[in-house]
Amino acid sequence: MNNKRIFSFNLFKQTFSQLKSVGIIGMIGVLFISFTIVFDLIQERLRYNLGKTQADYEYSKAIVTGLDENRFLVVLIPLLVIAFSLIVWHFLNQRASSDFYHSLPYTRLALYLSRFMAGVAWLLLILLVNMLVQLVSFILYKDYLLVDYNGMLLMHLSLFIYGFQALCAFALACALTGNIISNILTAGIIVFLPRFITTIVFSFINTQTILRVGEVPGLLNNIYNFDVAFVFKFIGVGRFDSFADIVSNPGTYIYSILLSLIYLVLGAIAFNKRKSEYAGKGAISRVVRFIIRAAIVVALNVYSVARFINLDRSIESFWEIVATFLISVVILGIYEFIASKRVASIIKAIPSLIVGIVVTVGISLCINMTVKNINNYTPTTDNVKNVSISIVGNNYSFDASEYTGVITENIKITNEEVIDILIDAYNRTKKKALKSDTRNYYITDEGYTAVEVQFNSSIIKNKRIVWLTNSDVENIASSLADYKDYQKAFDKYPDVDEASFEYDSVIDNLTSTEIKNVYQTAVEELKVLDFKDVYIARVKGSSTNVQAYFSKNGKKYKVIIPITQEYTPKALALVMNYCNEDLNEQEEIRSGLADILETYVLNSDTNNIYDEYYLSDTSSYYDIYFTDYKFPANEDMESKALYLEDLEENDGEYLKAIIDALRNGNEITNVDSDDEFIGLNITHMVYDSEYENYYCDEEYYFYVRID
Repeated sequence: MNNKRIFSFNLFKQTFSQLKSVGIIGMIGVLFISFTIVFDLIQERLRYNLGKTQADYEYSKAIVTGLDENRFLVVLIPLLVIAFSLIVWHFLNQRASSDFYHSLPYTRLALYLSRFMAGVAWLLLILLVNMLVQLVSFILYKDYLLVDYNGMLLMHLSLFIYGFQALCAFALACALTGNIISNILTAGIIVFLPRFITTIVFSFINTQTILRVGEVPGLLNNIYNFDVAFVFKFIGVGRFDSFADIVSNPGTYIYSILLSLIYLVLGAIAFNKRKSEYAGKGAISRVVRFIIRAAIVVALNVYSVARFINLDRSIESFWEIVATFLISVVILGIYEFIASKRVASIIKAIPSLIVGIVVTVGISLCINMTVKNINNYTPTTDNVKNVSISIVGNNYSFDASEYTGVITENIKITNEEVIDILIDAYNRTKKKALKSDTRNYYITDEGYTAVEVQFNSSIIKNKRIVWLTNSDVENIASSLADYKDYQKAFDKYPDVDEASFEYDSVIDNLTSTEIKNVYQTAVEELKVLDFKDVYIARVKGSSTNVQAYFSKNGKKYKVIIPITQEYTPKALALVMNYCNEDLNEQEEIRSGLADILETYVLNSDTNNIYDEYYLSDTSSYYDIYFTDYKFPANEDMESKALYLEDLEENDGEYLKAIIDALRNGNEITNVDSDDEFIGLNITHMVYDSEYENYYCDEEYYFYVRID
């Protein structure tokens, strides 16, 4: 009999059919947007390969993580969930419909689960079709793209859980409330309000602490909740490096699924106890309304109260508290009116208002104690059992995680010398940070390198930003010689055919083949070095780097390869020779440039360098400037314009060397750590009559060693 089952396939089919119109429209919309994004990506790549446009990763294939191409679903899925949920549970908001559905020969649980699963089925179908369409498109154009298929699968799986969690929250909200407005408001409160409060609390803590890496501990971290993490990331609330951090975290899947099932079970319990006469009412429980009202008060007031208690007890801060309190009163009144549809019942919100304020003050006092404890933390040899070091360096950015650092941050180091160095460095860094006005502690003073260090005691872990001197880096490198796992992390470089490259110096016009050769040459040079030298080169970094990007399980990583005179001289010579060869192929430009330098500079009585000249006609000209270069590790690239009036008489030989190199070609060999170079930057500017200005048409670099 139907009244003994917990699921009815017939009821499921009927509900699935009721959702057909919304489901088909949603699928068409998703596929249209998805196809547009994929088409634009492929067309951009094809145009770049034909030399008609620039691309984000202009030296090799474009990376497709599966995440960026589907982030639009973070917006569309909630819209679909709202539409599905309101159709599935519409009968709960109308007395006649509620009586009809409750009279059907099904158990309450069968009615609840069968209708709920119809919405889940449509969500799954839409995501499966979208993934298949994208996979076929990317496979067809695999020669132009680096596709992370695991990342695509994880993104669609996470988006399904994201939607499933929202459907479960809506099922609970609709079981607790009796009209459309309260359905939507309650669902939003269930999912977001607790996390919004914790986000405000930890955001305040992060702004008041020194050198602390802004991580939220344990399950309080929003990254464990798909609904909150995706939405907050999309609208810019909270701190996530990327969607990849969310998708690649195994704990997020476990926590979100368990939380979804809790929502679903609580919804089933509420649905089973619900009576038809609740249809049209704002809420079926006074306790639920009381908790929601108190939580709203906390969310609206916690920042202003915490600011007053912990930071600024000025009259302005006091009036902020008054303002947020009045806003709370208004919002509670509106919520109570929606829930009860009676103005007289608004007075019942006063107890929850008082409780909310008391809880807010308690949270603010806890924030005060937490900030003091964090800022007073001092690592010692007695309270630090081991440490972990993550490479950040002076190349810190949020565009991708540094792969070596991701590996090394999980390796515990017990070497006492390393621990002592890091403790001393942290204490020194803390003193400097207290005197500094900056709040971005990854930006170091000259001669320092920033790293993230986790000081581990028996129970507590404290992650801090530490500035290391060059001597610190060298001593740590020497002490890590016994850590084979640590050394292996520095030997892992992505295969040249599985990565995309950026070159972040003034030399930015190498071809795909050339940049791959530079990368392979630099990697080969690093592999034959001692670990100490590799560690110093990689951690200290350089002003000139090759960045190899790749994607793994949906997360974009990069490995930074320094191009320096000390550690990768062959790669540096290769870079400069590629640039010289590029100009050598332009005989007319090279010869004309040599004539200009010889006529107007070397033999000029005024000793001025002409930075512009016309080779053929007035519709275009060439900008020229001279720069002297060194390519050391962990130092800013020396750069200054060289004017003849600033040079000694015998330094005119430099210009003769440049002119001779331009006429006869130039090759850089056997680069030494003490070598200096003179560089020429030549930019071809062409006049655009339509826009009435000049634009850069071509750019060349040319290097001559200063003997």
